Amino acid sequence: MSEKEEKQSFMKKIFVYLKKVYRFLGKNTPYSFLANIGLVLVTATLLLSLVFKAYLPVITDHNETVIIPNLRGLSFEEGKKKLEELNLRWEVYDSSSNNFTSSYPPLTILDHMPSYGDKVKNSRKVYFTLNPSTPPLVRLPNLMDGSVRNAQIILGNYDLKIGKVSYTRDVALNAVLELTVKGEKVTREELDSGYYIEKGSVVNIIAGDGFRRASIRVPKLIGLSLDQVDELMLGLGLKVGKIKYVETDTVTVGTIVRQYPPHDRGRRLRVKSEVDIWVENE
Repeated sequence: MSEKEEKQSFMKKIFVYLKKVYRFLGKNTPYSFLANIGLVLVTATLLLSLVFKAYLPVITDHNETVIIPNLRGLSFEEGKKKLEELNLRWEVYDSSSNNFTSSYPPLTILDHMPSYGDKVKNSRKVYFTLNPSTPPLVRLPNLMDGSVRNAQIILGNYDLKIGKVSYTRDVALNAVLELTVKGEKVTREELDSGYYIEKGSVVNIIAGDGFRRASIRVPKLIGLSLDQVDELMLGLGLKVGKIKYVETDTVTVGTIVRQYPPHDRGRRLRVKSEVDIWVENE
């Protein structure tokens, strides 16, 4: 016999016993009136206690709760499997193109309600917000003649990614001269009339090298993070050379602690030159 059936059987026995008591007190005795009043009070207290402590938990599963796991960043299939293991249900609440982000693959769980850590009843339904399966289209901005650094910032604002940056012989140092998407060149006319690509697409750039005669002052990289160095070097037309990891225990992990060539006053490099860096590892 299950726990629920045992509690229901116990409740039936209590009600049968109470009926016998009422029949006995229904007889005319000198103390029947006072005894009835006392019995009513005791019975009411007992019934209320039984209802709240025994019967209600049976019909509401009062003591059976589940803590919602953290599903953000999981694939749709992984999220469904986790919920099914916990005897929870699911439903897709929102998967519109407005939610798209290139930071996650399609059909990734971006959010869910109830939230991580919430306590819910068994069989509770959890609502998913998913990254759309098809990225929305966005107009490719006209980056021609601007700097590579500026192009990088603008592409990021449109949720587009900068790909390979190549250089060609041209007097305009580090100026964007050509854009390609999936191997196809995008002309100025197409950019002016409106050229649409999927969010998250990679845009490759061909920039001018200033006839490779131009020189650039060696930037100060010490104190920056790797991501900051990548952005800075790309914008200047320089490259990160060898990366070595060291332990100094003086700065946070991932911080540049040394560079070569050093940031000396007056020292300059040609376009596409490399700068080696040392990075804090522990």
